[in-house]
Amino acid sequence: MDNPQKDSRKIEALRQRNGGTLPTYTWPGCYLVVYIDSEGDCFCARCAESGHKYYQLQDYFGIEVGGEADITCAECGAVLSELENDESEDAL
Repeated sequence: MDNPQKDSRKIEALRQRNGGTLPTYTWPGCYLVVYIDSEGDCFCARCAESGHKYYQLQDYFGIEVGGEADITCAECGAVLSELENDESEDAL
């Protein structure tokens, strides 16, 4: 994957450990992974992966689905804590 924006080493290492893609959930725990770019915007895994050539991803953290966090994906607008836990998605 060619990324002219160069994601952080932490993001690249995560991508490598997950077979070349960014995971949607952590394991254990199944927390939803939120990705942060160099401007402080948050992204869901799907948007972070599809926009990796445009965003300079710097970090990530997990949130509880259905929890109190009110974090919105800067790309698709989804409220991340309200997303359903899809067992078929990749785990961290």
